[in-house]
Amino acid sequence: MKKSLLALGILAPLALAACVTAPQLPPSSTRIAVVEAQKKDIAINRNRGMISYEEAARRQFAIEQASYALRPSEIRFWNEAIATARMADEGRISKQEYQRRIQIAYARDVGA
Repeated sequence: MKKSLLALGILAPLALAACVTAPQLPPSSTRIAVVEAQKKDIAINRNRGMISYEEAARRQFAIEQASYALRPSEIRFWNEAIATARMADEGRISKQEYQRRIQIAYARDVGA
C-alpha cells in the first residue's frame, strides 16, 4: 500500500507536468519595446565598429527567436541578413549596399 501511494505521489506530478505546454511567443508584429531596444543597442555597437555586421545580425536574430514566434519568411530574412552582413564584413559589398539589400529583403519577407 505504501509503495503504491509513493508511486502515485511521484507519478501524478510527472503526468501533470507532461500536460503543461510552454507559453506561446507573440508574433513579431507586437514589437515589444524591450526587445526592440536590445536590437537597437546591437545596431549602435555595430555602427560604432564594436562588433561586426555578421555578429550584430546573429545577435539580433537570436533575440527575435527568443522573443517572438517568427514566420518562415522572417527566418528566411534573418538568414539572408546574416549572409549579407558577412559579405559587408569581408568587403565584398559596401555598407551602403548592405543597407539597400537589407531594406529590400525586409520589405519582401517581413513586410513593414
